[in-house]
Amino acid sequence: MKNLFRLDHPIWKMMSLLSDFLLLTLLWLLFSLPIVTIGPSVVALNHTLIKITQQSGQGTIREFLNAFKSNFKASLFVGIIVLSAYIILLFNIRVLLYQTDPALIFIFFVSILLLILLSFNCFYLFPMMATTKNSVKENLVLSFYLSIKHLKWSVFLFVSHATMVFITVYIAPYLSFFIIGGMAYVNITVYNFIIKNSFVNSTTIF
Repeated sequence: MKNLFRLDHPIWKMMSLLSDFLLLTLLWLLFSLPIVTIGPSVVALNHTLIKITQQSGQGTIREFLNAFKSNFKASLFVGIIVLSAYIILLFNIRVLLYQTDPALIFIFFVSILLLILLSFNCFYLFPMMATTKNSVKENLVLSFYLSIKHLKWSVFLFVSHATMVFITVYIAPYLSFFIIGGMAYVNITVYNFIIKNSFVNSTTIF
């Protein structure tokens, strides 16, 4: 019973993590409001969660703000391109959903495949932008390489993210206050595991 009141007790660690998820979800939403700033916002989210998992940094809000500013230029363009690609692919899927023409059905399934591959790439791209000084081109190539090399983990992340979104939308809407932070935490945990256990870095490709 004494251990319950210690700060390192699992219950308090979990409560601290949930509060970080809530705060990061709100920060991400706030800094993504202009839409075009979604790239810097996602990179800042990943950077802050990496610091949290390492139990380092200067606090959640300060880390997020510093990362948002320092990565703004590099991630702004990438964020706009990725967001545009998602919008186009989702629009195609929506429009072609009930089409019966074979050519349109083919385009429908190609759009789904491209959407999945784009998601796979993003699982590694934004954490990489938050942790490396590589060029945009290097990060794009390396993230694609990692997404294919670690295909099982890419599929796991896609399924887990889709499951969390489904549960939040259709079963427990109150989880929307934590979902962005929670999804990014799962992503960062897998990313850290992969980087730690595979000696992949920019010098192995370039």
